[in-house]
Amino acid sequence: MDIRLAYGKNGLVIHLPDQYELTVIEPVFVPGLVDPSAALQQALASPRGALPLKDFVSSGDRVGIVFSDITRPTPHQLILRRYWQSFPTCPSANHPVQRPWHAPPQHRG
Repeated sequence: MDIRLAYGKNGLVIHLPDQYELTVIEPVFVPGLVDPSAALQQALASPRGALPLKDFVSSGDRVGIVFSDITRPTPHQLILRRYWQSFPTCPSANHPVQRPWHAPPQHRG
């Protein structure tokens, strides 16, 4: 049995013996958010199962933010912009962005 995997730009065909019991799981489409910026603002103000960051991060604290690598489509700039807006008293000099092992995220707009 030949199966095409979503891998790379053109996919990858693998051959499996017919005697293998196989279930192919297809992705389920989930529509995007109507207003991602507002959803992020709401999530930062009222996170599920946790206190808002403003309740335990103080003016002089250092904070690390971790993102997935560029293989995961994530709106890094939108997230960071909303995050910094949550802390208006934090000087912009305290916002270094380092990507030591990966290229900068590509805008896919």
